[in-house]
Amino acid sequence: MPRTTVCGTIARGFSNYLVVHELGHIFDNQADQGGNQSITDALAGGMFTIQDQEFYWVMGHHTVVPCGPGRNAAPVGWSRGERGWGSGPSSIYASQGIDERCQNPTLPNFTDFQQNPPPHQVASGLTVLEASYQESAADMFLNWTYRIQMQGGFRNRTWKPNERDAEGYCNRPDGCDDNQTLNPPSSNRNSGDARFNWMNDFMQLTLIRLIPSLE
Repeated sequence: MPRTTVCGTIARGFSNYLVVHELGHIFDNQADQGGNQSITDALAGGMFTIQDQEFYWVMGHHTVVPCGPGRNAAPVGWSRGERGWGSGPSSIYASQGIDERCQNPTLPNFTDFQQNPPPHQVASGLTVLEASYQESAADMFLNWTYRIQMQGGFRNRTWKPNERDAEGYCNRPDGCDDNQTLNPPSSNRNSGDARFNWMNDFMQLTLIRLIPSLE
């Protein structure tokens, strides 16, 4: 177990949220000892996808995404998604009205519950996708930690740049209520609950494995 966590340059400032995010990396590194599965391993798994109660995609692998008139469809891929986090949006995009899977983020948008969103500064030896798995895993741990204590974390909100409510597009700091969007019309998506339920199931199984006395 490492005694020191090195965060590098912290341009966004030091906070409790950053500490928990970094603890997420430490937990992740320890969880896969002995050939077992870490959060990162789970997110990278070929079948990993989180869907909401209406079966809309939230996070993970996705099929081909229609991107609108005059644009090529986004191919099969993987994304952390812009719904269900405790704060957002994760990234700044060049175009409103276009799904985040159809465009590359131009800048990260650091918020309390997304401490290292894309585009990432990729460490030596990692691919962009591997960095996304790792940083998404630490942010999922961060959101779960606060949500399980009812002090924040995962929320039923959307910051997708192609979704909107009566006030406009959702990729604004306060986002949109995930259950009151006009596009798509919705009343029961609950993306934050979907993220929490997946993460809570994973953490319970992992903690029981790491600490047998919890059974």
